[in-house]
Amino acid sequence: MSLIRLSEWLTRLNVKDTFVDDPADEDVLVSAKAVVRGLERIEETFEKVIDDNRLDFEIVLGNFRFIVEVIEKNYDFREFDGLNTWDSWTDAFNEYMSMLYGMADSRVDVEGLKGYKNGNYKFIWVN
Repeated sequence: MSLIRLSEWLTRLNVKDTFVDDPADEDVLVSAKAVVRGLERIEETFEKVIDDNRLDFEIVLGNFRFIVEVIEKNYDFREFDGLNTWDSWTDAFNEYMSMLYGMADSRVDVEGLKGYKNGNYKFIWVN
């Protein structure tokens, strides 16, 4: 077991406590909303870091907003056949989580960011 040094990370996103085994669409919605809230908070706080480091933040955030919208409107994932390889909204959520993990592990430069020591940090610790 390795210890996570939070000082290496710029911020964190708590979402894993919303995960359940065999999630229904309603469970996916709860998790997606948690991701959206967390990413919106991060965007407000670290907008300059996101812009300066040219992260695909808006794309990742938009993906989770999409999941929230389509589940709230009771769309069936099959309505998007040909555009994806999903077999459920859970599959879509997992695909978007992979994108989030990729972005979250990015190293970002925070030079001049108030309250932070200048240097490179991993962006988001997703837990």
